[in-house]
Amino acid sequence: MAHNPDWQPARQLTQSWLKDAGITASKLAARAGVERSIVSRFLRGQPLSAQTAIKLVNVMQRRLPASDRLSLITAFGLSSFSELAQSVPAAGAAQTNLPIGWQEGRNGHMHNVWHGARLLAMATEVSGHSWDQTLPLLVAAERAFGLGSFAALAALSAVQVLINLGDLDQAERELVRVEGVYADEMDTMTTAQAISLHGWLDFDRGDLIAASRWFTQNLQVAQRREMPAFQGESQHFIAPCELGLARQLPDGPSRAQLLRSAEQHMHLSTAFKKQCNDADAVFGFEHFRLSQVLDVQGRHHDAQAHRHRALRLFEDQVASNHIHIHTTDQGLEDGDTTTARRSANRALEAWRVPKYAIGMSRAARVLGQANYQEGKTEAALRYMVLASCLDPHGVFGPERTRVTDFAGHISAESAHREGHRHQQRILADLHDTVVQHKGIFTELDHISADRSRHIDALFAQTLTNQLGSLLG
Repeated sequence: MAHNPDWQPARQLTQSWLKDAGITASKLAARAGVERSIVSRFLRGQPLSAQTAIKLVNVMQRRLPASDRLSLITAFGLSSFSELAQSVPAAGAAQTNLPIGWQEGRNGHMHNVWHGARLLAMATEVSGHSWDQTLPLLVAAERAFGLGSFAALAALSAVQVLINLGDLDQAERELVRVEGVYADEMDTMTTAQAISLHGWLDFDRGDLIAASRWFTQNLQVAQRREMPAFQGESQHFIAPCELGLARQLPDGPSRAQLLRSAEQHMHLSTAFKKQCNDADAVFGFEHFRLSQVLDVQGRHHDAQAHRHRALRLFEDQVASNHIHIHTTDQGLEDGDTTTARRSANRALEAWRVPKYAIGMSRAARVLGQANYQEGKTEAALRYMVLASCLDPHGVFGPERTRVTDFAGHISAESAHREGHRHQQRILADLHDTVVQHKGIFTELDHISADRSRHIDALFAQTLTNQLGSLLG
């Protein structure tokens, strides 16, 4: 998506619009679904991200005639909007009974650009409450835009939602489709977004080296094209890759170098995001990611200070649960299972709403560890199996132990103590409970991804193989 704004005229047009509409900047922000502080800082001289610009223009253009509308979208740097709108002159639209904003697509269909933009804005607003509800909006937006970088943007946004929902296989299939269908349509920004999505797929699957390569490639593209938003995003994503790799190394120069690099990437990320005038929640994640690096460096006091800043910046309980789960992991190391159980149950409840499968898996894993430390082996196994079903790629701890493998370890340990036949009965009953979504496994009703194949493999291979390796 081309975004080449001229901010001074954009501010003047916004101020004139506010005066003519008789509303305040706060009301404009509310209608657009953005934070009031972003609009306020914009009017005082700060820039806007392309996404925020789309939201504001989407509100303001409704009260403007066609000529003023084109001036507005041009000033805000939404050149693709401008080109598409100009493709249907006012007179031509009147003659064909088509509203401004419609154009004849290459495939012979009529595509409503403004409708697509509204759908994108609606999807962004809805995503704050429920990701799966954004998918139909994004699919409709892609169809409304037809071909072009805006259609690719909508489709890639849907891929991001699928990743958020933990449906990585479907996300990968969609990403391949988008890159094939829109190969000649994607501009620099949509190309950069696609590269970033490849990185997140590898990251969530646990391949930190591959993920780091994708994010580094994206950073190089952003640096060449001077795109501060993507420079900041790439720096932010490289840091957790380096942190994860560092945690697998023993103390020494290589580990220290990776941690220094991760910290530097986080500082650079924050600097770029300040240029882009990002929302408070974005800076909350900046402080949270930095706190994770500082903790591993042993700078616990500094890390705690950054976590407190993050909590102040997070406006919703859902985001703050990332911090609670992180501190809960630290508490488990000290044997504090009571606090861990309380925090994990709260996080599990909060993450049901957006159907955040990966977050739900982390909470279930904490409950499994708490039960395991308390000697409640059967309950620990159930929660670890739940965590594995919610996120088949989940890992935890400095060694990045796979949740699935740890579930197998608990099962084998129980068999060694209680007997092989007893454990086989436990696994058979557990399998039926999982498949029927009974007990704690009703949590599987709160995710979008189909985990049936993973459940079959988990019981047919992983858990059974662990028993065989221990007792055979």
